[in-house]
Amino acid sequence: MTGDVLPCFDAPTMVLPENTSCIITVPFTLHTASNHGVIVASKIGILNKTSYVSLVNNLLQKPTMEELVKN
Repeated sequence: MTGDVLPCFDAPTMVLPENTSCIITVPFTLHTASNHGVIVASKIGILNKTSYVSLVNNLLQKPTMEELVKN
């Protein structure tokens, strides 16, 4: 995790995986995203009553607007 991002969420209510890693994301505008690292999630995911899980398609670091739109 970088020092310029502080995720705020209700962690005690989450069920985290035991044998893998977990990344928590939130949607942001393209302008804001272009100044940070961006996780591009798969459009296909797993939905249950309390959560939505998707695979990571790509990781971008301070991407240009063109990269964001493409991804």
